[in-house]
Amino acid sequence: MNRDVFQRSVHELLGGCSEKTTGVWISFAEECVGAEQYAYFVEQPKDKAVESWLDYQYAELYFVKKEFGADIARQIFNMADLPEHRHCLYPYEMKEAAKYFRRNYTAEQIVKLSVDDGCLDSNCKPRTMRDVQRDMSKKQNRDSQGR
Repeated sequence: MNRDVFQRSVHELLGGCSEKTTGVWISFAEECVGAEQYAYFVEQPKDKAVESWLDYQYAELYFVKKEFGADIARQIFNMADLPEHRHCLYPYEMKEAAKYFRRNYTAEQIVKLSVDDGCLDSNCKPRTMRDVQRDMSKKQNRDSQGR
């Protein structure tokens, strides 16, 4: 997804978020691509690679919200706007961070776990926008069948 779609989609997913915070996430995606860190380990031209990172970030936030709730998904997103240490998580760190938020860790404690201890790494399968679309289709089918 492009930068504008990411902005709108995250705003809708999380029930509001600041443009500034979304801009930090977009900058993080650009920095990752600049460092030749490609989403799903697939090298692409720069603009397409940034869009893939935005897809990857959104997909993981979507599933964190589904599994852990909107509040925890917002806390993860808002780590990018911490006063002392702005921090974006890699998508593969988000689920582990959500588990720590559920156990009442602060954002600052989770940043430390990510930066200093590296213990948020997860070997879960990376989720994609296709996974999001499938999940939304299943939900729509359940809703239309009255379940």
